[in-house]
Amino acid sequence: KVTSTLKLTARWNTKNYTVIFYANDTSDKIIKQTFVLDVEQALMKNSFIREGYTFVGWAKNGFGEKVYDDCAIVKNLTDKVNDEVTLYAKWAANTYTVKFNANGGSGEMADMSFNYNEEKALTVNTFTRKDYTFAGWATSADGDVIYADEQNVKNLTAENKATVTLYAVWKN
Repeated sequence: KVTSTLKLTARWNTKNYTVIFYANDTSDKIIKQTFVLDVEQALMKNSFIREGYTFVGWAKNGFGEKVYDDCAIVKNLTDKVNDEVTLYAKWAANTYTVKFNANGGSGEMADMSFNYNEEKALTVNTFTRKDYTFAGWATSADGDVIYADEQNVKNLTAENKATVTLYAVWKN
């Protein structure tokens, strides 16, 4: 029985759920974000970094296709209170170009395209230089041989859309 003024305060229980973001690389890095059922909210901006790869979005499993863009606005990724939803970073291998420089020789060689983490044999040298023998490839015009002719190479750069120039090294 209430005999005096009574002040009541309503308390609302939010209907939260958690999204767990996995880096989906060789680490076990995760980040968690809390969401509320029936409320639109942006996925947090990706902060994971993977050398040689570009982040392209979020997938529902480690090998799945991209389902959400970075910072996508979502609502009700689950319908259960206190549930956990897992999203995995989706990565694309960076690409780069290898150019060949005759470095005092003559002739032409086509550029090569690579994907990061892809091993390929360098194109056979077709440059010539009178009275010189081709010794291999250097990464600077006055550098020492680092790569042999037709050597298998991989990850010459991690930078996306970069150009790596290899210079012919000549011995007389």
